[in-house]
Parts: sequence; C-alpha cells; structure tokens
Amino acid sequence: MRAAETEAARRGCTDMIVSTYSFQAPGFYPRLGYRERARIQGVPGGHEDVCFHKRLSAAEV
Repeated sequence: MRAAETEAARRGCTDMIVSTYSFQAPGFYPRLGYRERARIQGVPGGHEDVCFHKRLSAAEV
C-alpha cells in the first residue's frame, strides 16, 4: 500500500480513495492513516461497501 501511495504522489495525486467490503478488511486501512468516509448498504449478504480517504503528505512525494 505504501508503494502505491508513493507512486500516486509521484504522479501528482494528492489523495487516495479506497473501498473494501465490511467482510474483508475495514480494519486494515485506518492503521495506515485512512479515514472512513462512507458506508454503502445493500451489498448482498447484508454487508456494506466501506469507503476510505487519505490525503497524501509531502513525505510520500
């Protein structure tokens, strides 16, 4: 994930947006500095699509 952030910053991106399902890895992204921004209900099986955002810092550029 860090490599993806570094490459995104190198290409001029200022933000990263990722999503995962509630049954996959929603606890993974906050440990990397991502903030939960939305939960979209209606995923089959009673799950949710969880969306995260992170502002890339100058250190990643």
